[in-house]
Amino acid sequence: MARSEPFRDKAYLAYIRLQPCLVCGGARGPSEAHHEDNGGKGLKGSDYRALPLCSIHHRERHDTGQQTFWTRNNLDPRAEMLRYLEWYLVYTLTGRPPKSPSRRPPERPG
Repeated sequence: MARSEPFRDKAYLAYIRLQPCLVCGGARGPSEAHHEDNGGKGLKGSDYRALPLCSIHHRERHDTGQQTFWTRNNLDPRAEMLRYLEWYLVYTLTGRPPKSPSRRPPERPG
């Protein structure tokens, strides 16, 4: 079976970079788009699996490994990926945020 190419979306990555770092809330600088799941050996994963991390926490995530980093920071990366994607899609399609009982909504895309 042929392997498919990871999905790319520059607008979504720009949206992720607008968000505060998941760990420090932006206290250590602007966010970068961290691709949590890779697309195979030497490939980045889908852009829809990106999360906002400042450069310090981005480097820490790569240095410490997936399980250690997310456990230490008490975060579920899959749940966070879905949350950002949901907000992005609702904003993009309706122009208004969905109702959310939990965390502050991510910044509105472009």
